[in-house]
Amino acid sequence: MKQSRYMWVPAGIAGSLSVLLVSPWTLARTRHQPSRTAIATAHSPTMGKQTSAISLGVNTAAWDGNLLNSRVASLLQAAHLGLIRYPGGSWADGYNWQTNQHNGQTQSVDFAQFMHVIGTAQAQALITVNYGSGTPQQAAAWVRYANVTHHDHVRYWEIGNESYGAWEVDNHPDPHTATSYATYARAFMQQMKRVDPTIQIGVPTRIHTGDTWDPTVLKADGKWINYLSVHWYPFWQTTGFTPQQVLGSISQIPTMMQNFRRLIQHFDPKAYVMVTEMNISSGYPGSAYDEQPLSALFAADAALTWLSQGAKTVDWWDLHNYGSMQGDFGLLSSGSNQEPPAQTPFPPYYGLRLASMLTIPGSHLTQANSGVSGVSKFVARRQGTTTVMFVNEHLQTPRTVILHCKTPLSAMATYAYSAKDPRIVATDGSSAAVLHASTGSRGQRYVGLSLQPESVTVVRINRRSSGLPSQ
Repeated sequence: MKQSRYMWVPAGIAGSLSVLLVSPWTLARTRHQPSRTAIATAHSPTMGKQTSAISLGVNTAAWDGNLLNSRVASLLQAAHLGLIRYPGGSWADGYNWQTNQHNGQTQSVDFAQFMHVIGTAQAQALITVNYGSGTPQQAAAWVRYANVTHHDHVRYWEIGNESYGAWEVDNHPDPHTATSYATYARAFMQQMKRVDPTIQIGVPTRIHTGDTWDPTVLKADGKWINYLSVHWYPFWQTTGFTPQQVLGSISQIPTMMQNFRRLIQHFDPKAYVMVTEMNISSGYPGSAYDEQPLSALFAADAALTWLSQGAKTVDWWDLHNYGSMQGDFGLLSSGSNQEPPAQTPFPPYYGLRLASMLTIPGSHLTQANSGVSGVSKFVARRQGTTTVMFVNEHLQTPRTVILHCKTPLSAMATYAYSAKDPRIVATDGSSAAVLHASTGSRGQRYVGLSLQPESVTVVRINRRSSGLPSQ
């Protein structure tokens, strides 16, 4: 988890995701630019992928007592983490929801308590049922309890965690094979949908090209499958890779999504992709980079890349993980092993919170060319509002992007997180250190945006306001 120096977001930013009226703007090239300056392209060739209330999410588990802390729901809501997966990853394949036990041990958070947090955070639930050691009857009873008896409206359900892996509990004949899973998971799907035909059912998918798991499962059970549940960790080890490799791994995502689209089109055209686990490394307890600002860049860039490529949600693994300062998967500190006080946000939390400014429900999100090497760019448009994110992957070098726009600086605002200042800093157009205006030889008006090294910067424009957007 992050150290206590990762400060809380300044007052007022939580409300900054409200819909703002923003003037149209375009970006163009200047003739005389400094060597570290490039033009950010304005127009996107398509409308982009539409975002929703569940575009960003997070995992939690029945063992996570910190989930019930009074601060957690507000932290989830502030970052617009609208989908919360429960009762765990591999833990789900040994969890009995009716007794709230795993291997005979009572857990810290039962389903009713979890749903209370869901309601307080104004989020939606994603439930992974116990395929490994449970039964179709138990899974169907969970659907009935949640959606018929208690009207919890739980829409998203998954059959097991990573059932293809030998690390998962799987008590079925010929375990961890696609044929076995397709055969025995089918009864789960059928009985669950018999209780509530409106639920959406997902199955674990393998990312590896050429693997037979996905085609086998989709061909056999596509009638009942609504989405592929993707778990993406670009590294399995906890050491031995560089910051450049961490950020460079994000470039794999478009090809992976292209492969998923091809697979879906062939076997199950109605299906879609949900990235229900994501982090830098799958190795326990996480990479040391989890404790560093680099992970904020990774979280923001990777999440928006998946979403702009068509994923329905991207869910961080996980909310708390009780690690140490040498590695912790969590968005928030668990307060364990010399970590900062519980609920202290770690860097990925800030990255996702900035990313959430581009995922307001109904926004059209695109990934664009920033024109600057090592700088990622995303654009979100909604009802006249334009929000742009730049991720400067250079660890030592600042960058500048030039915006050609007619909007006065007083109607622009920036929100930035950087290794130099690891918190979210909000500024308006009066801050010359961030935004500065100039006029070209033909009277064109340009705005220079300074990007700190190793930083995430969001720009919002509001024609009707002077200063920061209203909260």
